[in-house]
Amino acid sequence: MTNPTDLIDRELNVDDFVVFHNNIYRVKSFGKVHPSSGKGTVKIMLVNPSPTTRPVMKYSGDLCKLDNGEVLFWMLKKDYK
Repeated sequence: MTNPTDLIDRELNVDDFVVFHNNIYRVKSFGKVHPSSGKGTVKIMLVNPSPTTRPVMKYSGDLCKLDNGEVLFWMLKKDYK
């Protein structure tokens, strides 16, 4: 089974950072992937969750993968834990 792809057809992996509607999320797991399009469902969690935040399932074609190093630098700058 292959991993789903994002908006511009880059393969997503667990623990990748993605952006969806102006928020940054971390990929937690995958659902089924459509064989012809390479898109599928992805379980994502906010990078800086509140105690009541829960993971959500989104369509991978609506997500855009971000560079891990740049997101980690941004998180350090914002003092995220």
